[in-house]
Amino acid sequence: YRRIIADRENVAFDLGRVTVDLLSLRTACQYGADSMSTEALRQAAEGLQGDFLEGLELADCLEFQRWSIGEREETRRLRVRLLAALVARLEGVPDDALPHARALSLIEPENESTQATLVRLLRATGRWREAEAYAQTAERRLAEFNVVRTGALRQAARLHRPGLAAQRRP
Repeated sequence: YRRIIADRENVAFDLGRVTVDLLSLRTACQYGADSMSTEALRQAAEGLQGDFLEGLELADCLEFQRWSIGEREETRRLRVRLLAALVARLEGVPDDALPHARALSLIEPENESTQATLVRLLRATGRWREAEAYAQTAERRLAEFNVVRTGALRQAARLHRPGLAAQRRP
């Protein structure tokens, strides 16, 4: 069965008897990530690591370039939705949510809420120094992006370490 159909001018892919994981994911997410199991969310987010068709460039084909840029952006947005859903679902288990929050913070460095969530999760897992250092770095990055801030990152950075106030008292 021929799946790739090509001639001197065109190339096409016949989807008649194949399953394309990305198309399946997009269909599953149409109804929202809430309808997906946690394991399905994890697998989907892992499957979307890296850029769509990373390394495939056809410099002489503007139509392909426009299409691939659009697909890459749509795939990035899908991964953001999946990771955000995972972080929200696993926030009560900070150690499980943390890797997904880290990945999300790399994809959306200009999103203050995403950065604040990562700082909160770092603190919740006892990584106080890392949380403080990350909050400072994220503040600088947000300033570079000229992001209008809500204060969420500063609020997350101000959370005190349990027992610290008691240690400071004479």
